Amino acid sequence: MNIAILFSGYLRCFNETINSLKDNLLDNNCDIYLHYSKNSNETKYYNKDISIENIEKFIPLKSIIYSDNLLLSNNSKENNTLNQNYKLYILNQHIKTISTIQNN
Repeated sequence: MNIAILFSGYLRCFNETINSLKDNLLDNNCDIYLHYSKNSNETKYYNKDISIENIEKFIPLKSIIYSDNLLLSNNSKENNTLNQNYKLYILNQHIKTISTIQNN
């Protein structure tokens, strides 16, 4: 059984942390799942666009989900938290589906 590592949200600073992730966290026993936001320029934390192809050169992604943020609350902090949790929920559902397919 592999360890599932879930990344979700904006990909800000991914280029700066990718080597540390690779050296300290990721190994051959990890399945890495990514759910990231299309509308990353809507956040005050936006840094720069990050290429998924560049990330895949360093980290073998098992699955990628790419979507807009949802408006779940008019309070921006609450909305960000709800979106983050929703993305993790979607990733977990996706992992269950992949696991079911692979085990049949």
